[in-house]
Amino acid sequence: MFKRNTSTGYRLSKRSVQVTRQGWYFILLSLGVGLSALRTGNNNLFLALGTMLGTILVSGALASLNLSRIEVRRRLPNHLRSCTPFLAELTLHNTKRWLPSFAIEVEDMAQGRPLDRRCFFLKVSAGRSQSTSYRHAFWRRGRQSMTGTRISTCYPFGFIRRSRIIPNRQDVLILPNAVRTTARPKQGAMFEAAWTRARRSRRGDPYSLRPFRIGDDPSSIHHKASAHAGRPIVREFEDRSGRRVAIVLDNRLILKRSYLSAADEVEDAISRAAFLAEDLLRKGLQVSIIHRSGRVPFGAGPEQLGIILRHLALMSYADGTSPQPRLPQGVAIIQVELGWTQSQEGSLKPQQEAA
Repeated sequence: MFKRNTSTGYRLSKRSVQVTRQGWYFILLSLGVGLSALRTGNNNLFLALGTMLGTILVSGALASLNLSRIEVRRRLPNHLRSCTPFLAELTLHNTKRWLPSFAIEVEDMAQGRPLDRRCFFLKVSAGRSQSTSYRHAFWRRGRQSMTGTRISTCYPFGFIRRSRIIPNRQDVLILPNAVRTTARPKQGAMFEAAWTRARRSRRGDPYSLRPFRIGDDPSSIHHKASAHAGRPIVREFEDRSGRRVAIVLDNRLILKRSYLSAADEVEDAISRAAFLAEDLLRKGLQVSIIHRSGRVPFGAGPEQLGIILRHLALMSYADGTSPQPRLPQGVAIIQVELGWTQSQEGSLKPQQEAA
């Protein structure tokens, strides 16, 4: 069941009435019948005119009653990516005690404008709920505000479309889309140093073998080596979280003649940085994001990926006069420039531009 919001409840903040094309035809026909009745004085024409005018009034009243006491609930996925379609669920609840609602069209609204997707409910019985889904995609990262939901109906005769906007505000964070970069970072000396500078751990990749000590996990015993040595031998594992890679992102707005605008080039660099961060964190490395507006400290695991993606989603542009960030020492560095990706030891081939 739905819970009524004490601040807004399900009160409707905006109403609109629009005459459909069929409605205009019917009104013009009613005017013609009225003029004929006045000229001829025929009682049957006056009776037909009264019936037609009553039909218009009843249509407006039933449409208003059809939309009364309707609640809408929206459910979105937990993680939304830019340029990635998602399914949003809309649930319509009819709180009327006796009367059902027919032929209701529902549109979600973002930033005060309706989306390009509509949902249709043929019938919602009294005291019942119905759900449906629509597919949509946001094309820009950052915060998006779902301001409300517009419900409308042409019930019962299709002459009048009555609409109402239900306040249903929900702020969502659109994460950057991880676009696979065509230029992969070169495995140079800095990467080799980060890759070999491993710490010992109880979990991870096999690191070395050593004699068994009190307190070691019995499940780490290497049985083949123990049988060969005549004593218990255990495996040691390396902790990949000790490997650090810093992704340096250029987020300057540089105006230049290109097939992409300055903002689109920065957005493309952000998407490639998101892919690199996701790829390196999946391999068990510690990753940091550094740009001219701030930085994300080193971290590893799924939590670090969520922190980086949220930071990239809310990152602002820097102007051309912003100073370069200070780079950490002793870690591998990947520089994500506008249009290409390079490692600290040398630039890589720029991405091919569209003709």
